[in-house]
Amino acid sequence: MDEFLTNIWSGILLLGVMGFVVYFMIRPSIDRKKLQSDRINKNDMDTLHKMAGNKERRKKIVNRVHSYQYENLIYEIYSPYAENKKTSNKIYGTFPRQSWAVTEYLEDEFIKSEISRIMAISKEEATAMFNSFLKSYLLIHKSYNAHKSLIGPTLSEDWDIISKHDMNLSRWMESHHNIETKESADKRREPYNLCRFYPFYEFVNEHGVFEVTASSLTSKDTFWIRFSDKTKIVFSLQRLNIKLETKYRYKREDEITSKLLDMHNIYVMIDDIHYELVLEHEINWLTQSLF
Repeated sequence: MDEFLTNIWSGILLLGVMGFVVYFMIRPSIDRKKLQSDRINKNDMDTLHKMAGNKERRKKIVNRVHSYQYENLIYEIYSPYAENKKTSNKIYGTFPRQSWAVTEYLEDEFIKSEISRIMAISKEEATAMFNSFLKSYLLIHKSYNAHKSLIGPTLSEDWDIISKHDMNLSRWMESHHNIETKESADKRREPYNLCRFYPFYEFVNEHGVFEVTASSLTSKDTFWIRFSDKTKIVFSLQRLNIKLETKYRYKREDEITSKLLDMHNIYVMIDDIHYELVLEHEINWLTQSLF
């Protein structure tokens, strides 16, 4: 019996030793396969990133090719509103590597009218052309400008994606010496003005209950008025000459609400889908500055 048990334990020990030896013999192969698999996955990811980058670049190139036949038209429409960066105090986030920039969003209907006038085509044809401009990013909208457009990245940022010698806004401005003035263009633009003014108390009567919230946790000047119908109005305490008396942060919104309801000289300025509170005496100046 003892001899039988001894043989069993000897067999188990032998199997253990053999398994240990086999593991260390095949482990380098397993490690190599894992390493190779990791490399394949990394290479796959690099390839995917490169393909995505190439796809995005191809889109930009296609858009730029499309823009060749229309760039002069777009530059002409926006030229009255172009500004020289060297002589302007504004900060421009677009039009890199250019000395001229445009920050003014123009009304979509005005742009369509200008396309129709310059190209001598029907309003329907001008609308189709305008829509193609949005599709190829020759023009863009922004969240607070649903019905206004600005020169898009195809001409503001990617103008040289094919050639450094291609036309851009700055070269166009510097090669044209009879550019229309803003005042002249505004006369045609005025009928398309989207800016409207409403007394604040009338706006509250129409939209109902609202609450005042800070635009950010650290903001001490910019606030939002939020109505239950999702309408939002932005305003500045300084611009409205509102000075807070409370020293407690959690009470300031209540004080602001009370002061707003007591004021009868504030208006809601609606420009496209952007809502902002302004003082009554600003309306004439704002209207004149817009047109």
